[in-house]
Amino acid sequence: GDGPAPGVLGEAASGPERAVALLRHLADAYRSLSLFQCQEAIDAFERLPQAHFKSGWVLSQVGRAHYEMVRYSDALRAFKKAHDVEPHRLAGMELHSTILWHLKREVDLCHLAKRAVEPDRASRLPEITRDYP
Repeated sequence: GDGPAPGVLGEAASGPERAVALLRHLADAYRSLSLFQCQEAIDAFERLPQAHFKSGWVLSQVGRAHYEMVRYSDALRAFKKAHDVEPHRLAGMELHSTILWHLKREVDLCHLAKRAVEPDRASRLPEITRDYP
């Protein structure tokens, strides 16, 4: 996406109206994806303003849509972008790993598995160290 189509989020509207329009647009795109209307969902997500399109959540949904259409390379690209903007995002990792498996990218799959356990270790560190002065 090169940004929204004219009027997608009602640029002249007030802040609350724009927020409602954004949520409606996200809901419509997600609904399309939930109904396996994957290309329609991708097109809707791509019409979002770049600031929203480049979020980890949206990029993960785009990756899921490509995955459902068996476009593994495109799906992998979307999941990598999601990781770049939100490195600690775990949601969608099961699809990301499945894509890597389908593409026979064992080394990348090992790196993803390592990344999956790192946040857990980091979150337990204060708990582990508090018992030691």
